[in-house]
Amino acid sequence: MVFAILLTAVLSYLLGNLNGAILLSRLVEKDDVRNHGSGNAGFTNFFRNYGKSTSLLVILIDGLKTALSCLLGGWLLGKYGLYPGQPQVLFALSKLGAPTQNELAAHLGIGKASAGVSIRRLETGGFVKRIRDKKDTRCIRLSLTKKGEDYARWCSIDYDMFFTTMLESFSAEERGEALACIKAMEGSLDALRSRLES
Repeated sequence: MVFAILLTAVLSYLLGNLNGAILLSRLVEKDDVRNHGSGNAGFTNFFRNYGKSTSLLVILIDGLKTALSCLLGGWLLGKYGLYPGQPQVLFALSKLGAPTQNELAAHLGIGKASAGVSIRRLETGGFVKRIRDKKDTRCIRLSLTKKGEDYARWCSIDYDMFFTTMLESFSAEERGEALACIKAMEGSLDALRSRLES
């Protein structure tokens, strides 16, 4: 599991570093897009300097980078019986204890049907089990199995290691500022979710 997540992160990072505009300006135009116009290596500068026919290839390359990263992540997680997005469901179940499907959906900010699909897949994979509420037998709660607990713990360790690695060249002050910005963004997204739900 650790290897799969790290490999996905590294390969996605490397794919993301391929700049379609620079690549095509060098291979097709035998030039460097950064030597023209705004000096930016982006699509707009490429389009202004080389026209629309070659510019469409820049869009294609950038789209393929994204698609390949997603497919790679899905394939590697699939080897462990997980789909993209399911580690977050495992984290939520670990945090909430034994929520109902509706409580889980509300916590994740997704629809009940989407939560149901994820839960069925995780249940089939042996990560989640359904249990009857002891106080209200009409109520079905969700709980992690031993396998689910292990995978949630491994994913959490991997994510923490990846996050720590991303911030390792930051000073303590910069790290604090970055974390404060992330918390502020999270608060803004929570506020947006509340506004959309009301």
